Amino acid sequence: GGTSLPFFGLPISVKDNIMLKGYPCTLGLKKRAHIKEQRDADVVTLFKCLGAVPFVKTNLPQLVLRWENTKYYNNDNIYSIAVTVGYKK
Repeated sequence: GGTSLPFFGLPISVKDNIMLKGYPCTLGLKKRAHIKEQRDADVVTLFKCLGAVPFVKTNLPQLVLRWENTKYYNNDNIYSIAVTVGYKK
């Protein structure tokens, strides 16, 4: 049965630049937030066939051109608010 699949029941997150049927693939662009994808990306299909379960889309900076996404929040370093993920403020 399905329980013998290598990733059976494994929850996975899908970055917002990868198509997931029924969800937006915004690339961090607000203008694309209303566009729902009609199909899964090949990598998503592969993981689903192996038993994985996509459960969340994770956001990105616009066009993946920066280290942090200010659309929703800043990625502050937990050890120092003077530093973010990838670069100094």
